[in-house]
Amino acid sequence: MPSVLGRATQHDKDVLIYVVSQMTEGLNRGRDDAKNRTVRFTVYDYLVTTNRGVGGDDYRRLQESFDRLAGTRIKTDIRTGGQRVTDNFGILERVRIVEKSQSDERMIAVDMTLSEWLYNAIQAYEILSIHPDYFRLRKPMARRLYELARKHCGHQAQWKIRP
Repeated sequence: MPSVLGRATQHDKDVLIYVVSQMTEGLNRGRDDAKNRTVRFTVYDYLVTTNRGVGGDDYRRLQESFDRLAGTRIKTDIRTGGQRVTDNFGILERVRIVEKSQSDERMIAVDMTLSEWLYNAIQAYEILSIHPDYFRLRKPMARRLYELARKHCGHQAQWKIRP
């Protein structure tokens, strides 16, 4: 369900993919900070990793992504962590800019608190990895096709789409 700012887009999802991959890597390495729902990251690292520019407009667009993600709500009963619960929640609970550039208003560091649903899915290792070249795909349809193929064509001999 969208907010008054609109619904989150396919490109807004890059923020979630980036944060989830940071948390998953932390879990795999046994870092204690990966067990927190709040993740801190530097905006410059995000922009470079996701194949974005690093100019003022890129920082502004990222802020708009945060606003759409925080405003978009999901109603689901998907099983996460072995438990099925119907819930209505925001994708992000909170986005806090914790550091800004001294010379302008650019964000330097951000704290992002994930919804319990997303956090539980990460902690239960229910999130698939995505190849870094995913961020080179520019069209939303190409990204969605990659996601579907990645989910269904992983390590199995065959996959069929039912009519």
